[in-house]
Amino acid sequence: MANVVVRPTADVAKKWVDVAGGRGDAYAVGVKNPRRPWQAQAAAAVPTWKVAISAAGIDRRMLGGINKAGDAKQIAKASTLGKDRYGPGVGAAQADFAAGFDPYNQTIGSTTLPERKPRGDPANYNRSKAMGDALHAKRLSLLGAGA
Repeated sequence: MANVVVRPTADVAKKWVDVAGGRGDAYAVGVKNPRRPWQAQAAAAVPTWKVAISAAGIDRRMLGGINKAGDAKQIAKASTLGKDRYGPGVGAAQADFAAGFDPYNQTIGSTTLPERKPRGDPANYNRSKAMGDALHAKRLSLLGAGA
């Protein structure tokens, strides 16, 4: 039986970049017109996700992926691609940031803190606890998990 003839990996990778790199418009159309709605599919996958993250050896597999990528790859990608995409991404997310932060900002503004004590007084930690408790309760209520 003859061996299968394959193209060199470098040629396959270049073709992938040439073809997939020019498919931004098709990507956008697909995102706007999914075959199955993302939200429903993601919600239906929660039981599978829970089983997957609880699987035996999942920690070793995750660590294997981390070690395979390594610091060098993370630094190279984050300092080149990430650097160029960071600013535009932040700008594009302004409205989402405001909408996500507003409930917490309102909670911060409406939380009554215990009276401030002299500097160094351990009772001042009660102020941090009061704010932390209020923000945690807000987070849980927004997730529909209750306080």
